[in-house]
Amino acid sequence: MASLPGSRSRPSGAPAIVAAVIVIIGVLGLNIPYFALAPGPAVNVFAITQITGAKTGPVHGKLLLTTVELQEIRVVQAITGWFRSDYQIVSRSTIVPPGQSSQDVQVHTAQEMSESQVFAAAAALRYLGYPVETTPSGVRVDDVTADAPAASVLHLGDTIIAVDGATVRTATQLRGAVERHRVGDALSLKVIRGTQTIEVRTKTIGRPDAPSDPIVGILTTDVPDVHLPLAVKIDALGIGGPSAGMMFAVGIVDLLSNVDIARGRVIAGTGEITVDGQVKPVGGVQEKVAGAKHAHAELFLVPTAESHDACVVRGTLPVYAVDTLTQAIQVLTDPRVAAARACH
Repeated sequence: MASLPGSRSRPSGAPAIVAAVIVIIGVLGLNIPYFALAPGPAVNVFAITQITGAKTGPVHGKLLLTTVELQEIRVVQAITGWFRSDYQIVSRSTIVPPGQSSQDVQVHTAQEMSESQVFAAAAALRYLGYPVETTPSGVRVDDVTADAPAASVLHLGDTIIAVDGATVRTATQLRGAVERHRVGDALSLKVIRGTQTIEVRTKTIGRPDAPSDPIVGILTTDVPDVHLPLAVKIDALGIGGPSAGMMFAVGIVDLLSNVDIARGRVIAGTGEITVDGQVKPVGGVQEKVAGAKHAHAELFLVPTAESHDACVVRGTLPVYAVDTLTQAIQVLTDPRVAAARACH
């Protein structure tokens, strides 16, 4: 399937692939060099969402989160896969980065799914006018430069909370702490990894376009603590990653508002969402379009950054590009907006 608030796009490569998949423990445990990403099941958001603290209205239709499934493959399947748009062959190292285990990937994607539910609820409730409080809590590691010293000590999903003993809560604070060093200097990072808080040591490297500027060699996003005025519970059903966020948010708005958003239709989509309602790219879009077709979806919502990938394989399935939760709801409720954001 379907990271965290921030202005940058999700990086290509392992983080994007991991964000797109349902991680299957049995498959990841196999010591084979290649896997296939294939269309996974589409799940009705309405059926797995519970809200307490406010009245929810009846809904009409289905909102489907779409997923990508990780499969063991054999040589024949690998050869066949190169010629299918809905079947992507990837190396094991793409799914499980060097220096990490399949269990690390499991923990990371489960964490992303859990956070996507909270962020979706925050975005939906803010859209509806509820007060939602957020406070900075740390800086999440989303990618690490392979040849940087940090690659041997930092894992995807680590949350950095201090540098050299000084607390950092945002990427801006982290950047300032790193820039107080010179290229090649050692520094100490306090990170939260799963349920543990640990300290690791690494060295700065030069920025590729400015070699005298020190960096750690990571892509990050700010992680907020979110305080919701209502209790929202979503059963993840073993799905990992953040890519269901937009569909969760649309579903919560439909459940709580007086507007019939789904209007009896089968609506599918994908997209990570931030607490302020921004929709971000997630990976695995072509496999998800195929999954939406298998589920008899009548239309598909996709982050604008990935709309081309979705449009080239859509066939007769209408595809709409969106950048925000507001746009997604407008596409579903206003034919003029839908026409402006459709594949042409």
